[in-house]
Amino acid sequence: MAPWLAPRLAPALLILPAILLSILQCAPAAAQQYRWIDEQGRVQYTGTPPPATAKNVQTKKFGDAPRAAADGGRSLDEAVKRAPVVLYTSPNCLAPCREARQLLDGRGVPFTEISAFDEASIAELKRAAGDAKIPTLKVGAETRVGFSAAAWAAALDAARYPAAGAAGAKPRALPALKLYTNSGCGALCDEARAYLASQQLQFTEIPVEDPAGMDELRKLTGQRNVPVLTVGSFVQRGYDAGLYSRALESAGYRAAAK
Repeated sequence: MAPWLAPRLAPALLILPAILLSILQCAPAAAQQYRWIDEQGRVQYTGTPPPATAKNVQTKKFGDAPRAAADGGRSLDEAVKRAPVVLYTSPNCLAPCREARQLLDGRGVPFTEISAFDEASIAELKRAAGDAKIPTLKVGAETRVGFSAAAWAAALDAARYPAAGAAGAKPRALPALKLYTNSGCGALCDEARAYLASQQLQFTEIPVEDPAGMDELRKLTGQRNVPVLTVGSFVQRGYDAGLYSRALESAGYRAAAK
């Protein structure tokens, strides 16, 4: 180095560490962020702790990658909020409805399933889709009548749902099973109970022995006869192994009597 440069560089070398220290001191510290669900079921993000009534409270630092950020910045929570998904099926719809559920489950898409099996639910399907064809998908305001993997995937993409295998995907819970019986039902209720047990299914048995229980059953089915199986919102009156198998398979259960 030329001797005449040393006096000029010395002050600059002394100033540089001070500048770097000043920059580091001014850098904002990572702030705490809270994600929680309020009493109306809405997802909230705040920088202050949530109230005591908050549910599913999560904490992270500002700047953390959002859920499913690796998939083009898509957020599952935002997609669900913007364009909720509804799947219309029926107990008689087997392979197409099974493929429909697999597509949604494979992408970790939360959805509401409505079984169109009676006059009221079929009428709701017609109002929603303009058709009674099963399966039908609604993604927000968009409707896809009949199953098409490509068309359904395009609708989910347009609503910015994460692609298959994105982080945060969770399997869909199967609908609850309830079996209504009474002490006078005899062999028919025994067969219904034995069928569900043979398929290793978890179900709740509800004995209908008093007037209040009979009235509840009548409101559910229009009559007081048992056994009655409910698969989520679907109601199967009486017992028939084939009908039970079809209803369970349609709802996503793999068990099926042959």
